[in-house]
Amino acid sequence: MATYTTSTDFADEFLAVTEHHMAQADAFVDATLRKKGIDPSEVTLPNADLTQLAMYYAMYLASVENAAGESPEMGYKADHYRRLYQEKAEQITRAVLGIEGTVGTGWGTIELGRG
Repeated sequence: MATYTTSTDFADEFLAVTEHHMAQADAFVDATLRKKGIDPSEVTLPNADLTQLAMYYAMYLASVENAAGESPEMGYKADHYRRLYQEKAEQITRAVLGIEGTVGTGWGTIELGRG
């Protein structure tokens, strides 16, 4: 069972969003939170912003799977949902989620790369 969404959250009748897509969306949301230094256990659920992020990501996955190189319309739809989930992910902050306080002194994540 998905953490951030339910099957009733998906209104696009042209997409078949499965439990697998919702599970992958949960993992994406958790990774997004951790990347921003937020422990997923700090978030009070349900949270509309995280539900929306998980919905967009699951719909993106379903669109990509349904397109499979054969449907240009699904390709456009996948691109649309990709933009939506990326924009929503950028908006996620402790303040938006209603989490008080500052980031703890525990383990965090940093991105390493060649510059």
